[in-house]
Amino acid sequence: MSNGPISSIDSGTPPFHAITGPVHFIGICGKGMSSLAVALHRAGIPITGSDEPTAYGEPVALLEAEGISFRREFHPDHLIGAAKVVISRQYSRGNLEVEAVLAGQIPYYSLPQFLLEHFLHGKKNLVVAGTKGKTTTTTMLAWILEQEGLSPGYLIGGVPKNVMPPGRFPGQGLNVIEGDDYETLFWDHSPKFAYYRPSTVLLTNVYPDHPEYHQGDESSLGHFRTLICQMPANGLLLTGDDGPLTRQVAEMAPCKRQRVGFEESADIRISNWNQEVNGIYFTLDRTEFFLPITGRHNALNAAMAAVAAEHHGVPLAHSATHLSTFQGVQGRQDLVGSRRGIDLYRDLAYLPESLLLVQENFRLRYPDRRLVLLYQPFIVNGLPGKDSELSVAMSQFDLVLLADVFKPVLCAPVNPGFSDTVHGMLVARATPTHRVGAVESWTQSVPPRLVPGDVVLAIAHPKVQPLLDHVVEAFAH
Repeated sequence: MSNGPISSIDSGTPPFHAITGPVHFIGICGKGMSSLAVALHRAGIPITGSDEPTAYGEPVALLEAEGISFRREFHPDHLIGAAKVVISRQYSRGNLEVEAVLAGQIPYYSLPQFLLEHFLHGKKNLVVAGTKGKTTTTTMLAWILEQEGLSPGYLIGGVPKNVMPPGRFPGQGLNVIEGDDYETLFWDHSPKFAYYRPSTVLLTNVYPDHPEYHQGDESSLGHFRTLICQMPANGLLLTGDDGPLTRQVAEMAPCKRQRVGFEESADIRISNWNQEVNGIYFTLDRTEFFLPITGRHNALNAAMAAVAAEHHGVPLAHSATHLSTFQGVQGRQDLVGSRRGIDLYRDLAYLPESLLLVQENFRLRYPDRRLVLLYQPFIVNGLPGKDSELSVAMSQFDLVLLADVFKPVLCAPVNPGFSDTVHGMLVARATPTHRVGAVESWTQSVPPRLVPGDVVLAIAHPKVQPLLDHVVEAFAH
């Protein structure tokens, strides 16, 4: 990897715009922002950054491990010497550094704008989009291409468990980008993936989500249209879900489209799927796969990644070999700890559809143990119409410990009575359920409800997940 500024790419393709000085990140502790900062840092580009005093979690640990220092406050002086600035979508007018950038006319970018201008033009960009499964599928595809020796560029909104950085751009011909539909910047309400110029799109699924940006299905479809409609006629759209919204998005594609799935109606079918203690097994076009992770959904993610890699010259048998060493992504079904015969895992399966999949996975892993759900509704769950679907998914657990709605400091919850409503629905379904209050009370309210042998799945907002360590410690008392 280069030790100096990135200034050019392969012969025959347009050059990168030179990055000749420090790049400053406003909101450096975001998942995508930290991954991009790591990619630039490893290329020898000086990095500075700022974020909130309460910044936490995997991005912070990643930056610290890479030796990237940042300030836990915002101040105009932090911009001194910056050649370019990348601004997180989380920050807007009124932020001291945003105001300084605008007043000083320093060149600034959103994260997707920076990627497009410096890394994506003239490349084959493989974009992984959808509601759930993006991070894992992106990581799988990047891992396959890297192990195959193709040296892809990539940006992942998470931290791989394999030894690979979450962001890298060596200037070769392929890029793998995790594309989400969040807005781009405070003045740019386009979804991020509108900037990614895809030649191949992997669309995992499309569920109603992000109500702070979408006002119903039509709004969501409009966002995905910006991604699909820029695909070239010789491109490829892979879908992994046969839901109605996914089908509507696929029908927009001006290129070849294929669906990967378990059903006979799928264009590329997954067969012989099985989960054992050591991982998952399945067959794809007469090629047998094994991955040392669990979950039917991960078999689908892996199959989509393998098919996309095959489209770019990697035989399925090679992908099977590479994925046999794939370890997953941090924050997905991670064991937080064990005490007194009780195991606590964490995950981000807050949507009804994904919660059902994770529940199915844990039933297969622990068929003889009581499965307990510790669930803190996210703000995006607090919408009329979602509570019924969520209660159905939650009723599949043996015991539900339902917390209060997560309340970010700067964002009032959409529906503060959401937990009360879901609790009533679970009681009506005769599902054993207890309210456990706000996160600050979990060390007292959760342990008395558990017995040795329980497997606890905690679904909590990322900002409170670090506190789960204290909950585990409380199991011992």
